[in-house]
Amino acid sequence: MYRTLLWALFSLASSFAVSSTAQSSAGPGRAVVYIYQKGSFGNGQYDLWINGQKVLERFQARSYFSIQTPAGAVELRTAGRPKYFVVEKNFRLEVQAGQEYYLEAVVDYDFMSGSLYLVQRSAEDFKKRLKGLKLNEKAKTKLE
Repeated sequence: MYRTLLWALFSLASSFAVSSTAQSSAGPGRAVVYIYQKGSFGNGQYDLWINGQKVLERFQARSYFSIQTPAGAVELRTAGRPKYFVVEKNFRLEVQAGQEYYLEAVVDYDFMSGSLYLVQRSAEDFKKRLKGLKLNEKAKTKLE
């Protein structure tokens, strides 16, 4: 019984933690996209653009941010430095107003290059990883 009660309290606290981490709730006609990066090794510095606007420079490992985007097609691009090592990647996401989306930034290395891929994940995956992540306050929080 105590385990069940503790599990219920933990689940409630986790749900509250995710909802309270949003920098702002989605406004009318908007969605919220959470982007996070677990710890990784390597020497690349990655930047992120959404719909042609630079959102974040030098995305740090073990960090996350959220951004409000207009509903519809969202074009994401990752690139970085050094240019001879980092390969640019593109990602497209259809978002609906009032919804939340979770993307994990995954660093991938090849023999002579590195890339930052974006992989759509569940809210539960984000909740599990949130404890080890730091809010990146340098990122934009809203796209026009």
